[in-house]
Amino acid sequence: MDQRVAWPRSCAGASHNLLGFTLSWRPLTSGFVREGPAHPRSAPEKRLAIITLLATLSVAGCQDRRTPVGPSRVGISAALSDGTNGGNPHFFFLPPIVAQPTFSGTFDPNLKPLVEICHLTIDPSCATPVIRFDPSQVTLDLTNQQYKVNWNTDPSVIVSSDTYRVRVLVGQTLLGFRDVVPVSTPQQVPTDQSPDFYVFLNGSTNPIKFRIEKQALCTPGATDCGEGTINLGTGGTILATFAGIQVPAQPGSNQAVTIVIERATCPRTPDGRIAFLPMDIPQFEGCYRVRTDPIIATPLNPPATIGVCLEADAANLPANQHDLLQLHRFEPANPAAGVEALPDAPFTFIDCTGFALRGTGPVEHFARALWRGIERHVGPWFSPPPLEAAHLGVGGLTKGFSNFGWGLPAKMTLLQGDNQAGFVGAAVAVPPAVFVTDRNGAPVQNASVHYAITGGNGSVSLTGAACGSDVNAACVVTGADGVARVSTWVLGLPNPNLLTASGIGLGSVPTETGFLPNGSVKFHATACRPGFGTATVDGVMAPGEWQCAQHADFTANLSGGATPATLYWMNDQTNLYLAVRVQRASTDKVNTLRFNFDNNNSANTSGTGLAETGDDILVEDATTSFSDQYLTAKCTTSTQTSCAATDVSDGGSNDGAAAFGNSGGFSVYELRHPLNSGDTAHDFALSAGSKVGLFLTLQVGSGAQGNTQWPGFRRYLTITIASGQ
Repeated sequence: MDQRVAWPRSCAGASHNLLGFTLSWRPLTSGFVREGPAHPRSAPEKRLAIITLLATLSVAGCQDRRTPVGPSRVGISAALSDGTNGGNPHFFFLPPIVAQPTFSGTFDPNLKPLVEICHLTIDPSCATPVIRFDPSQVTLDLTNQQYKVNWNTDPSVIVSSDTYRVRVLVGQTLLGFRDVVPVSTPQQVPTDQSPDFYVFLNGSTNPIKFRIEKQALCTPGATDCGEGTINLGTGGTILATFAGIQVPAQPGSNQAVTIVIERATCPRTPDGRIAFLPMDIPQFEGCYRVRTDPIIATPLNPPATIGVCLEADAANLPANQHDLLQLHRFEPANPAAGVEALPDAPFTFIDCTGFALRGTGPVEHFARALWRGIERHVGPWFSPPPLEAAHLGVGGLTKGFSNFGWGLPAKMTLLQGDNQAGFVGAAVAVPPAVFVTDRNGAPVQNASVHYAITGGNGSVSLTGAACGSDVNAACVVTGADGVARVSTWVLGLPNPNLLTASGIGLGSVPTETGFLPNGSVKFHATACRPGFGTATVDGVMAPGEWQCAQHADFTANLSGGATPATLYWMNDQTNLYLAVRVQRASTDKVNTLRFNFDNNNSANTSGTGLAETGDDILVEDATTSFSDQYLTAKCTTSTQTSCAATDVSDGGSNDGAAAFGNSGGFSVYELRHPLNSGDTAHDFALSAGSKVGLFLTLQVGSGAQGNTQWPGFRRYLTITIASGQ
């Protein structure tokens, strides 16, 4: 075999300037790997938590602490890193290159380590190893629970009295290292070896033995972890206590891959919701990360199955939604791909008994109280006496590895607040709201809904909480009713005003397989200046039709009584629109409305104006319809409101329209008249900013009608022609 293969790889660094670091390890449970066809295990391995080990290996700690023995090594400080010497607590060098260590962990025979040796004297960063023992050259000794490789040193290659570093890796993960020094004569080999470096005779065979325990590849502090090396050509199963992966044989592949699956502490929003994956559907306890070494570049085909225990914790999840929960996957290295909902698949290799009692988040106390309720509903899935009865939802099919978590598929629909109108700078009458439900139409709580202005330059305010897909953004979180409602939507210009509600995973239907869409619904509104708008003259005040009008309330007289009434006015730069709404249960026999105008707004401060020839008059009669009239010279001194002549009678035209109707407990009069008809002899001529005075005469009744003049006979209400800008 050729032991002198150069293999460029980053190194932890030379001991004299690159080895200041702190490692913290806390093993709780053990995972194992089974090559080839997998079979369910009868019970999970259970272990007590080992107290977290903290070890700091600083630059100072790597200095030469020994009494000089053997050859002088000017400029080099030796170092040793393993479980006995401040390094990985699950990795140990063994004699002869170190003294016999003490250990208590479980040996892991399922890894494929490699050994590299670099010439530290001339390569202090270990950038280019001079010798590399591939995993196939490393021997597994099950009897002695160790790995071993024999290094046959060659004096023509290995420089005596120089320092070399022996490094043990699994994939690209460095487990530990030992500095060694070859010497040229047996007399230079000390009887008592230094704890800092091992001295040996150059030209001899030197056994490098080491022990790797379970948890050696796990992130320090991981509360549940499984690890192992499999060959993709034959497949295999990697198990932690509460999660696992089964990889079927991959045709045409012979790649050895080390897989680590470990539980992560689920990150939470300030209000306690889980936000592990960037999605806006509710998420639940059971957050796991899976990493491989090397990275599997080609999607698995057939796909692997991942199983993860479920804890439906502090979301008060209804029992009928437990079996709707689904595993999702996200690859942080490729965020553009988004979150994927995994197809359900059975996974019978884990027993979830007690999973909720090992909660890692701030709701652990709640999980303990909730477990009995969950077990009543989902116990048959997760902890059946015969494991083959596992629930289909405990696993999912995946073509790659990354982050995995539970979510409740949901859909979003528009609930209320669409197609409104309102004044510029004012809030719409009905705050927009969406409804989030599961596939059965039941409300979904704790979904995050983003709201954003997408047209009209308005603004939206909401009682914000962190979004599930982006904790730095503000969302409205659905309550137990599944509703997410904004506080206010203030309109702006130009029209149309658009407000968009969106959420990753909140499409028009729940996404149960495939990548989650960024679902959205749009709310529409029309903004107007007070007094600016268009009406359809049909005797019906349609919802929103007169919302932009100015208005004034008054009391209408009836035969034998009175009733509330309201005057509305607005324009659209072409026409003046007028309406009067009177509270009446049915249509009266007499329904007549008349407007007298003071065209030049000559009314004094008391509201009394001088009636002038040509002042415009508009008349609506429920029987005879619309009449465009004007004040004649003779009528300027009359005390009768009805004194007038029609425009048509004096060569003018009947400009405008009117309509009357009664429904919903109201009689409605609507009129339209041009702002500037061009008939200056008989009509007013108005534009944006113009002021004109008016008073109305209303006759309503059955038999003897009631007469109302408001504000009073020739006491004018001044109105301003609004601009739409």
